[in-house]
Amino acid sequence: MNFSNSGDKIKNFLAFILLIFLFNANLTFAQDNQYQAATVGFYNLENLFDIYPSAGYIDGTRDYQDQLYHISINRADIANYDTVDCKCRLTEANLSGKKIIRELILIDEFTPNGPKAWNQEKYNQKLNNLSRVIAEMGSDVTQSAPVAMGVVEVENRDVLEDLVKQPAIEKFNYGVIH
Repeated sequence: MNFSNSGDKIKNFLAFILLIFLFNANLTFAQDNQYQAATVGFYNLENLFDIYPSAGYIDGTRDYQDQLYHISINRADIANYDTVDCKCRLTEANLSGKKIIRELILIDEFTPNGPKAWNQEKYNQKLNNLSRVIAEMGSDVTQSAPVAMGVVEVENRDVLEDLVKQPAIEKFNYGVIH
């Protein structure tokens, strides 16, 4: 007879009993407390671009957490910015102290004269549609919109600010961290 195996079985059995005890104690405790559910959402905005030709401007002389560290600027204004050409990876360390202009992916497609003929009407409709979807996320359980949202495929801070001003979600007072 192998007693070392028996010892493991006894330990496992005692751990199982302890877990059952803790689970039952937790159920009793949970029944005495009221909990409120909340939704935290994440959504792909699928190329939320405004209608203006722009480029990304990274100001590595600012603190990395500064909201003006990475902004979009109008392409026509590029000549007004003192920048360097950086073929480096876009990391905080590599960008420190540098001011860089970088082209945004798909930017030519999302303009009134681009292949998508992206105009103010299409932009406004997309904002409206996205805001309604966000407002309904998790509402079947919480009767409210998400308390926080993460998003991807967004051109710049301005389009996020336009999104949170939409009537469907404005009342939830979302802020923007970009």
